[in-house]
Amino acid sequence: MPARFTALCASGSLLCLIAFGMAWVMVLSATPAARISLWLILFVGPWLLVLRGVLRTQPATLLYSSLLALVYLLHGGVIWWTDPIRSNWGLLEMALALGHILSTGLTIRQLGR
Repeated sequence: MPARFTALCASGSLLCLIAFGMAWVMVLSATPAARISLWLILFVGPWLLVLRGVLRTQPATLLYSSLLALVYLLHGGVIWWTDPIRSNWGLLEMALALGHILSTGLTIRQLGR
């Protein structure tokens, strides 16, 4: 696979994770209205820190973002395992995080050659 395609997949999965995180905090979870801004900073803020580097395909930032995606993979797994009502959303978060991890890993591998 060319590095350009895998970098596009990494960027796309990151943008989907940002959109999912915003939807999770504002709509899908039972977050009180007074705490939405705090949870947006905590849940989406880390992604915004690495967004520029992932869009520019910087290998170090791709590595950091894939390590950060592990936390969201665990969050999705916990939601999937413990909450039968929102288990499908947990699976979606797990799929997005795993897709980001795999695409960043393939991009770093292709750039190293």
